[in-house]
Amino acid sequence: MSDFLDTDIRTRALALMGAERSAVLALCHEGRPRCFQMAVALGADEQRVYLATSQDSSKYPMLLACPRVCLFFSTARNRDTDPQHAATLEVQGVIEPVAGTRELQARQLLVARHGTLEQFLGDPGTRILAVRMTRLVLTERFQQVAVLDVDS
Repeated sequence: MSDFLDTDIRTRALALMGAERSAVLALCHEGRPRCFQMAVALGADEQRVYLATSQDSSKYPMLLACPRVCLFFSTARNRDTDPQHAATLEVQGVIEPVAGTRELQARQLLVARHGTLEQFLGDPGTRILAVRMTRLVLTERFQQVAVLDVDS
């Protein structure tokens, strides 16, 4: 496989996001890269990935100060079969605060996907954020790379 149709890339990328319950959030703070493991949920609009953080956390002001981020999804599980079967997905995007009806829906998606986080997600100090996708970079078999710019 060398050339992928855009719809095929998007379909495979969305399937990967839907199957993985967490992703690594990468951002830049004061010129230094930072990474955080995050519980995530794909939005019904398939243009946003939702995550939550405490407004008192160190990452919350970092996200507001530099909202261009990347989420990294991976199906690799440190198995011998990973080189033949694992896929990774880089979701580049922009952090957006979520409010109103969209916040309620995003919170419900996150609770449905991560029931053990229900208390955290219901805390008044927890902020729900969306990563609005701008680019998807899908890598399969560790070397087959497909890039899709997302119109959102």
